Amino acid sequence: MNFRESAEYIDRTGMFGIKLGLEQTERLFELGGLDSKKVRFIHIAGTNGKGSVGAMLQQMLRTAGYKVGFYTSPHLISVRERFRVNGRAITEERFAELATRLVPAAERMKLEGAGPTYFELTTALALAFFIDEKVDFAVWETGMGGRLDATNAVTPEAAVITNIAMDHMQYLGDTLAKIAGEKAGIIKPRVPVFAGTMPKGALEVIRRKAAELDAPFEQSGSAPCHNIELPLTGAMQKRNFALAEKVMEYLAGKFGFDIESALDGVKHVTWPGRIQQVNAKLWVDGGHNPDGAQALAEALNGRKLSVVFGAFRDKDAARELPFLEKIAAEFVFVPISGHGRACYSCDDLAALTTVPSRPAADVKSAVDSCRGETLVTGSLYLVAEALENFYDADKVLNI
Repeated sequence: MNFRESAEYIDRTGMFGIKLGLEQTERLFELGGLDSKKVRFIHIAGTNGKGSVGAMLQQMLRTAGYKVGFYTSPHLISVRERFRVNGRAITEERFAELATRLVPAAERMKLEGAGPTYFELTTALALAFFIDEKVDFAVWETGMGGRLDATNAVTPEAAVITNIAMDHMQYLGDTLAKIAGEKAGIIKPRVPVFAGTMPKGALEVIRRKAAELDAPFEQSGSAPCHNIELPLTGAMQKRNFALAEKVMEYLAGKFGFDIESALDGVKHVTWPGRIQQVNAKLWVDGGHNPDGAQALAEALNGRKLSVVFGAFRDKDAARELPFLEKIAAEFVFVPISGHGRACYSCDDLAALTTVPSRPAADVKSAVDSCRGETLVTGSLYLVAEALENFYDADKVLNI
């Protein structure tokens, strides 16, 4: 298969939906001849901040001289973004080669009555890529949850839990404690656990799980110990760096690299779509829950922007919009292209705010219609549209 054919093959597995559990991933690894013990993983879970913490860790490990894989989701403009080595996305040729290699295993599973899901296949592809590339470390981000997430079919060097907030409740539970329990599922016996800033009740769930498994536990503070100027915007990113800093200190102690020079590498980190200034006029952020909206409003405090916003109906837009009202001169509400009834209508959203608002057909026309500083937020799908129209794709593929 070529790249288009292989991407379409994996896309078609979307018909199998979300299947929480590790049995299929383990079976796919087995049939694909993939030995996860060949890779050192840093496993990251959490409601918000996973990608940013992962981007920081991979950049600092690269600065320390290591070859680093980075598996993340979702992607913005190309599925290739999910699979990186030393910041560079997988090529179309390698993607097609690895996908083709996994097809016999996937087809065998279908015959057994349990075809792999999209995320299970991409997780297996990431592992195959990192094994082939002989990476020194793989920064390994969960898709959703942790305990039953496909990425949990490995044993890492460290487990990292960024924070806990209300999101994906239909899968993870309707309380912070239940969600924390799912995220804590990435903790393995005697593997060190690093937790970020989070509500006390959620933290206690994670602490108890670590104690049950004799896993050393450490929580980061709200500010890093090292005074390094971050290129990523906002107080949340300082909290993310404080957590990444703790992980790096542990890895430096275990593997013997120079911590000071490694940490200095964070000055070069980029992470598209997360409180990102695209140009003099346009900001984008993929936050899609109330905690993300609050962090975004704090980061852009003092500005008044035209806020282009759209959201899926399973998101709590009624709690997100009040945070964004603090920085909104106006709202421009847009549908999420290709998702129709799954997203809020413009009228639905207008009813949730007293800030002046108007509809637009899509992100591009919305941004073009705004005169001053503009922010696109509410969904990574909207951010992807903005980046495709107003940003250089190579800067998304190579970080």
